[in-house]
Amino acid sequence: MEAMSGLFSEAPEPPSILLVKDVVERVKTLAGEGGEDGDDPITPNRVSWRIRKRLHLPTKKTRDGATVTVSASDLKALREKYGLSEKRAEGQDEEVPF
Repeated sequence: MEAMSGLFSEAPEPPSILLVKDVVERVKTLAGEGGEDGDDPITPNRVSWRIRKRLHLPTKKTRDGATVTVSASDLKALREKYGLSEKRAEGQDEEVPF
């Protein structure tokens, strides 16, 4: 979720369609190249599955790769659900209470 939110906040005009491979690149950047030791590898298939099953967003296969369509209202609702603020999505430091 944080990866998708970051991709939306970086764009001058937020896109409504994201390529799953762009989300995968962002996830790898946030989690380290391969994730933690012992984790399953971060692949487009796994990320696409999580987007469909966990975030309940539709994905579609195209000739450019899998895509996910997200509206601004869906993104806002997901940010609220998972506790992500705009500042954190943009990569700005924000203290997160634990």
